[in-house]
Amino acid sequence: MNANDPTVIRPGAARGIVKSYDSKRSPFGGYITDERSGKDVFVHKSAVGTSNPGAVQPGQKVEFDIVEDGFGGFRAQNLRAIT
Repeated sequence: MNANDPTVIRPGAARGIVKSYDSKRSPFGGYITDERSGKDVFVHKSAVGTSNPGAVQPGQKVEFDIVEDGFGGFRAQNLRAIT
């Protein structure tokens, strides 16, 4: 794996577009397409917060932090809508 490969998901601040999201159906979240790598990153509904979970919609532009999920993959955290 090349450390400069743009198709690899990397931890840190990121931007992307919500691909799918449903806070009521398992797995209680959805996926964001990371604009750097073009890969989908899982986002759990807890990353959205409780203030307005219905505000996340497919096609919406968002900022988020990519963190390791503890299972060898990555997930989105601290999701924020870009207005």
